[in-house]
Amino acid sequence: MKGARSRIDPGDWGFPPREERRGRRVTGLSQGQVDHLLVQRSWSSSRSWPSGTFGRLERGRMDSPSPALLDDIATLLGLDQHEWTCLYLYAGVERGLQPFDPQAPVRVGRHWQAALDGIEHMAYITDPSWRLLRWNKHFPGLFSAEPEPPNPPENILRWMMLSAQAREILLDWDKAWAPYALAQLRATVRQHPQSQELKRLEAEILADPDTGPIYRNRDREYTTNDGDRRPLRHEVLGEGMVSMCPAHLGSRAVLMIIPFEPGVVEPTKNHGRLLGPSRALPADGEFHGQSVRAGE
Repeated sequence: MKGARSRIDPGDWGFPPREERRGRRVTGLSQGQVDHLLVQRSWSSSRSWPSGTFGRLERGRMDSPSPALLDDIATLLGLDQHEWTCLYLYAGVERGLQPFDPQAPVRVGRHWQAALDGIEHMAYITDPSWRLLRWNKHFPGLFSAEPEPPNPPENILRWMMLSAQAREILLDWDKAWAPYALAQLRATVRQHPQSQELKRLEAEILADPDTGPIYRNRDREYTTNDGDRRPLRHEVLGEGMVSMCPAHLGSRAVLMIIPFEPGVVEPTKNHGRLLGPSRALPADGEFHGQSVRAGE
């Protein structure tokens, strides 16, 4: 928690800058300042904690901190999902595996960039709404044959489903790519109903004349692309097949490795669980109000 305190400017909470005895300014909130905020209820919580609570917790002198206290501290210090989970686990509270804030940003440390750079295939990391967080040097070549290609799109699923370029690169787009990506989006929206980014993405998908009908059609339930092989035209390497190799990281991020096999284009294969005849979702305005469950 000391590291989280050091990121916060005391001035943002009305405290004067802290200084060491020799006059050097110290960054971040002190234990006492955090404790003061907990006592005074000086943020969004309606609870007030006894004086000295935070100091006892940070020094490991509190045997059984309550989840409510940990939630308040996580909120006050602006912890991300990974830090919040660690706080719960170190405190011995099992509920720490549940997100306290579904809108909390997903952070991926620089050590993951080194890991990505060591992968010989195209590879990238996204948050749960498919926003790109990091990628390796092989990935931008998918989009551009320039010697120094620009950065990839900000949201990889938005590009896949709504970009004209994607429909040229992702071969057999309407059969091999769109039905599965959009079924995966439906499942993710159900899993994270409070995500504003997913809601915006879903609205754009529904408004598009090509993706909207595919998204509403629930003849296939599908939540993972692990092991799928799909046809693709690489801007540098030409046509071939990619294999989808996803892995979930501890910070809710998703690592995707996509080995490319040039020169071979296989017929499209069905993935996911077939549900029989087409079952269309309602019109755009009614979509959010309906409960949609796998297999219903």
